[in-house]
Amino acid sequence: KKELVAGDVVIVRSRILEVREKVVRFEHQLINDETKEIAASSELTVVHLDLVTRKSCPFLAEIVARIRASMAHDGQAHLAT
Repeated sequence: KKELVAGDVVIVRSRILEVREKVVRFEHQLINDETKEIAASSELTVVHLDLVTRKSCPFLAEIVARIRASMAHDGQAHLAT
């Protein structure tokens, strides 16, 4: 990873790594536009929660279908079930 300095132009790339019944995993990269080197990256796991029970719960089937369709369209092959 390379340090960025004030004035550097950056690109942010985000992609969905995985979708499951209650979980979505994302990756984000911060890229120096001039050198094309990755300056920073992060991977996040998002869990869908029921705010009343405060427990994980399944995403609506429509949401999972939309995420999977987006992943397929973008050529992201890791479609977990």
